[in-house]
Amino acid sequence: MAALKSLVSLSSQAALLFLLIALAMQTKTAEAQDCAGLNNLNSCQAFVVPGAANPNSACCNALRGVQPDCIQIKD
Repeated sequence: MAALKSLVSLSSQAALLFLLIALAMQTKTAEAQDCAGLNNLNSCQAFVVPGAANPNSACCNALRGVQPDCIQIKD
């Protein structure tokens, strides 16, 4: 059970890291002024390293606050 919980936690952290990297790479300079809320994602940086705890409410709120136009998902 502990191994499963650890695996889920690790996969959650990996997904969060992927999201942060994708956001950073896809944000264009011209759109930066419209996507100023991405700076709030700094509160998530402590949670994307191995062994980190689950994200706190500040990180979750920062992710919720990102405008949908600031995220580009390509197939």
